Amino acid sequence: MKLKSVDAVQFASLVRSCTGKVCLLTADGDCMVIGGSLASRIGLAKILDVAGQQEIAVTCEDQQDQIRIEQFLDRYNAS
Repeated sequence: MKLKSVDAVQFASLVRSCTGKVCLLTADGDCMVIGGSLASRIGLAKILDVAGQQEIAVTCEDQQDQIRIEQFLDRYNAS
């Protein structure tokens, strides 16, 4: 699912609750695991700012995590 503008605090909380890895994937094929220490140091809000400027997809290692994130993004982007 494509990532658009989201609330960084709510999204970070959701990512922390995931059981598997959650990645942001760019159209160029770059992948960054979020929820890890590098994403925490850079700051998820800053990462999401960049994500709002280009096409970014969210992929999850665990299918249940993917469903939860897609539902969150659907609800968030519908409002």
